Amino acid sequence: WIGLKYINGDAGTYAYDNILKEELHKYGDYSYYFGPKDVNSKMISYNNAIIRKNNKTKKYKLIIPLNDEETTLMRDNVLFYKKYFYLIGNDITRYDLTAEVPSKTKKIYKGAFIQNAEVSEIYGIEKKWIYVKVSLFIDSGNHRGYTDKYYKIKFNVDKVYEITKSMLPEKYK
Repeated sequence: WIGLKYINGDAGTYAYDNILKEELHKYGDYSYYFGPKDVNSKMISYNNAIIRKNNKTKKYKLIIPLNDEETTLMRDNVLFYKKYFYLIGNDITRYDLTAEVPSKTKKIYKGAFIQNAEVSEIYGIEKKWIYVKVSLFIDSGNHRGYTDKYYKIKFNVDKVYEITKSMLPEKYK
């Protein structure tokens, strides 16, 4: 990240002397990467923003800055699907990557899972449903520990259903 510099005149636009290493998603003329949120920060975190690269102009732009809670979720609970970026935790957050300012398109589905649930695996999307495994901590009577539950979520985040493991699409079993 030596050589990261801010481009004056366009807020949130950056130039990189070194190419960002891991392309997370490609849609249309753009590629998406994890990147730093603040070029003046003494400690640059690779997981606190989504950077969009215009593949024609080779310019990079910070499009979704993330707060600390979301940054923690980012490590495992991120999903790209066509023009959308998702953070999946107790709440499900969706951004439209094709918007002029994607961070302003933030939509949150509150309380998708109960508080002591941890999304342990995001399988992917099939037929417009997101499939996930959630580890749920149970503390009742003689039973204490984690149990796995499976869910499917409508990709536009308007429905969440608990399913059995056998109801997962064949490629995720």
